Amino acid sequence: NHTRRTHPTMTATMMRLTSRAIRPPSLSLARCFSTRFIQTSNSFQDNIPVSAFVENQGRSVVLCNQYHDDIELEAPWLWSNDAKWIHPTSGQRLKTPADYPGSTVQNVRLLSPGDATISSAAGDNNVIKPPPPRNSCHSGGGIYTSKQEDASDEDLVLEVEWQDSSEAPSYYHVNWLLERALPKPNTEITSQQGLRRNDELPQVEYGALEHDETTLLDLYSALFQHGAVMVRNCPTPRYSSDDDDKKNEEDTTPSAVVGKLLAGSLSHGALYGDIFHVQTMPDAHNLAYTSVGLPPHQDLSYYESPPGMQLLHCVEKRNIMGGESLLVDGLAASHKLKELAPDLFEILTTTNATFCKQREGADMVAYWPHIQLSTTNEIVGINWSPPFEGPLQLRSDAEASSSSSSSSQAPSVNDYYTAYTAFARLVDKNRSSEEHNHHHALSPQLCRSLKEYAEECTFETLLEEGDMLVFNNRRMLHGRKPFEITGSNGGDGARHLVGTYTNMEETMNRYRVLMRKHGWRGGILNTGNGTKV
Repeated sequence: NHTRRTHPTMTATMMRLTSRAIRPPSLSLARCFSTRFIQTSNSFQDNIPVSAFVENQGRSVVLCNQYHDDIELEAPWLWSNDAKWIHPTSGQRLKTPADYPGSTVQNVRLLSPGDATISSAAGDNNVIKPPPPRNSCHSGGGIYTSKQEDASDEDLVLEVEWQDSSEAPSYYHVNWLLERALPKPNTEITSQQGLRRNDELPQVEYGALEHDETTLLDLYSALFQHGAVMVRNCPTPRYSSDDDDKKNEEDTTPSAVVGKLLAGSLSHGALYGDIFHVQTMPDAHNLAYTSVGLPPHQDLSYYESPPGMQLLHCVEKRNIMGGESLLVDGLAASHKLKELAPDLFEILTTTNATFCKQREGADMVAYWPHIQLSTTNEIVGINWSPPFEGPLQLRSDAEASSSSSSSSQAPSVNDYYTAYTAFARLVDKNRSSEEHNHHHALSPQLCRSLKEYAEECTFETLLEEGDMLVFNNRRMLHGRKPFEITGSNGGDGARHLVGTYTNMEETMNRYRVLMRKHGWRGGILNTGNGTKV
C-alpha cells in the first residue's frame, strides 16, 4: 500500500491553473499548463497524474508528477531531439545542436494518441510517430522494424508549440522524456556484488546456444550481471597440422562459434590470432604458454579498447596436477579499496600506469590509470595487468616535495607503490598470504582486511574437457595456478585451452538488439567501459 502524497510543485501547478480566469492576459501562463494521466510499467498505481507547463519565459518546459522531482527540459534540448530531425530508416540525425535557431516555447499540451491527427515532418501517414522502444536514444520509433512498441491511450504525448509560428509543433512521448531525463541509477559494482569463492557460476548448455535465442539471452544476462558464465558440454574440435585445413577448423571451433554468436565476429587477433591455443611450448612469447602460475590480470591492457569478452575452451586435460583457473571481480575490488583506503584509491585513479607488449614483432604501449572514474565519480573501468606493465612515469619524492606548482599534489613514486601494493594484495590472495604480509606503509589492520577480502573473493574452478569459461575481460581479472604433468614421462600429459576475444561494443550491440526483438526489459551492471544497457 502506497500513500498518495501531494507534490509541492503539483500543488503550485494546480493553484496556477485555478487562477486562470482572474489573471490578466498579459500575465497569464495558464494556457501553458496541461494535466493528464499516464500509465507506466514501474508506477505504484495504474494512473499517475502528469502535468506540463512552460517556465523561464519559454526557455524550458517542466514535467512533474507525485513520484519524482520536477523534470526541467530546456528548449534547445527539446528542439534538437524532435523526432522529425531523425532520418526514418537510418536513425541518423538531420539536425544537431549547432542548428538550434534560438526558438522558445509558446505553449504545451499533453495528448493521447487518439486526441488528434498529427502530421510528422514529412507528412508520412499523418500520425504521431510510434513510441520508441525502451533505451532508445531517438524520441520516435518507426526505425525499429524487428520489435515495435504499440501505442496505447495511456501513452501520453507532449505537444510543444514554438513562439516562431513558422516552426511546426514538436511531439514527444512522455515515457521517453521520463526515461531520458530522469537520473540514471548508479550501476557501479560494489564490493558486495562481486564473485565469492563459494559461489557457483551460471551455466548454459553449448548445444542450445545456436538454436535457441532465449538461451543466448540467458548467457548475455548472466554474463553482464555476474561477470562470468560456464558453457558446458562443448564438443572437442580436431585440429590438423595442415595449414589449408586450419582456417575451416578455426571457423567451427566452439570458442569461435560462441564468440560469433555473442558479437557477430571475433576481435583483437593481431598478436595471437583470432583463435589462440593456450598450451605449454618452448621459447614461449607469453607466460600463459608455460606451466607457471599467472596472477589475476586482464588481457591486452595495452590496447586503447581491450577485449570485452574472453572465451577459454578446455579441449584437453590429461595427467595434470594444478592449473585451476582464478577469477576476481576487479570492479568490485576497486570499490572495496575505496571503502578501506580512500587515499590509496585516489592515487590509483589519478596516476597513469604504463602497459606494454614489446617483443620480436610487437611494440604496443599505453598509459592509463588503474581505476577509471566517470564524471560523477562512479567506478567505470579498471586496468590491471602486472605481467604487462612498464616503468612508471612519475617524479621522485624530492621533486614532488620541492615543486611549488599546482602539480606538486601529484603522488610520489612511493605513494604509488604503496597504493599498488594494497590493490595487489586485494586481488591476489597469494600476495596477501605471504609469510611477511605487513607492508611498511600499510597498517596491520589494513593488511588483515586486504587478506580477508582476497581469500573470500577469489573464485577457483578446475576446467574439465568440454568446459568453456566466458568472462568479461573489462571487469574480471583472471589467472591460473601453476601446474605440473604427472604422467610417467613428459609426453603423457597435456593442458590445452582454445581461446578467443570479442569486442565489448559489438557484444553489447547484439545483446541490445536481441532484447529489443524479444521485448526483454533487463539491464546490466557496469561493463567495465562505462557503458550501460
